[in-house]
Amino acid sequence: MDGGVMMGPAALAKVLLGSFFIQSAWNYKRMQALGFAAALAPAIREIYGDAPSRARALERHLDFFNTHPYMVSPLLGAVVRTEELAASGRADAALCTEMKRKVMGPYGAIGDMFFWGALRPLASLAGAAAVLAWGAPGVVVFLVFYNAVHLAMRIGGFVAGYRLGPAVIDVVAGLDLPQWSLRLRTAAAGVAGFLVVTAARQWPAAASAQRALPQEVAAGAAAAAIVCVAAVIMRRGFPRRGSLLSVAAALLAVLTPAGAVV
Repeated sequence: MDGGVMMGPAALAKVLLGSFFIQSAWNYKRMQALGFAAALAPAIREIYGDAPSRARALERHLDFFNTHPYMVSPLLGAVVRTEELAASGRADAALCTEMKRKVMGPYGAIGDMFFWGALRPLASLAGAAAVLAWGAPGVVVFLVFYNAVHLAMRIGGFVAGYRLGPAVIDVVAGLDLPQWSLRLRTAAAGVAGFLVVTAARQWPAAASAQRALPQEVAAGAAAAAIVCVAAVIMRRGFPRRGSLLSVAAALLAVLTPAGAVV
């Protein structure tokens, strides 16, 4: 980076830590504005040397603000960088508020779609499948899966935002999170099919002790593949009714034990 007031690592770490608590001061009037300003405060104290300048800088960030709490990190990093440049006269401080106003809505929608609507269901289902296979330790699968992705956005996004400034918006757009949301939802549907078929076949198997667990896992894997293929087919415009009937028939065939009469 060239120009601007170079932040020390301690102050940057405090800003990053503060971003995890941005919802703690949420209110109906300005929503996340106070939390955003509080997270930014360590940087403002280091960038601006006098109290009036610090007050003006913080006041800029008390306007209405609301976005997805995970997606705020790249924006927060970019704001810190822009404040540095503004303090040295190399940027207009108004760019900070303009940048926040433009992306908070899209980031909120994208974050809800990806993290709440796709990643969390998939991670939960993966954790449930792991518990079915390994018992209570399988919960670790959920924790590792979900947190690896969400912390990558929070920490990596903040670092990228600080390094790139407003250009980080293009980097986030390049991640194509809406498309990844569709992919994760398809995978979640597949894992759900795996769970249903594996559990349905395993319970009577446990009672009769006639079939081994690998057979149930294989059936579950087949169900997962059927559901995933069906999801892709329907997204490509094939008739929903025919696709759903085909999936139901295929799942029934997988679910029914060999030799059973339906």
